[in-house]
Amino acid sequence: MIDNPFSYGKTVDGPFFYGRETELEEIKLSMRNATNLIIYSPRRIGKSSLVLKVLKDLEHEGHPVVYIDFFKVSSREKLIELYAREVVRPMKGWGKGLQWIQGTCS
Repeated sequence: MIDNPFSYGKTVDGPFFYGRETELEEIKLSMRNATNLIIYSPRRIGKSSLVLKVLKDLEHEGHPVVYIDFFKVSSREKLIELYAREVVRPMKGWGKGLQWIQGTCS
């Protein structure tokens, strides 16, 4: 019997992320152009893995990215907390993050 090469139940990257080059480029183009995008398919098809791969690629290109898993959002306060954490994540500490936020909001 041949082993199943696909991984289920978690997001995948690296050798477990296979193909979907057309979809990757279409999503990247949409995100670079700041256009609305809906990704719709049945559960467990790989939507989250696809989006995370695109965000990783865009981040390597120098684009700022923020990813929030809305299953973790239970209130407005939690959304703000998760968003703030993601905004300052690539910065080396809260001090630089707060300076950046203050500079962009001035």
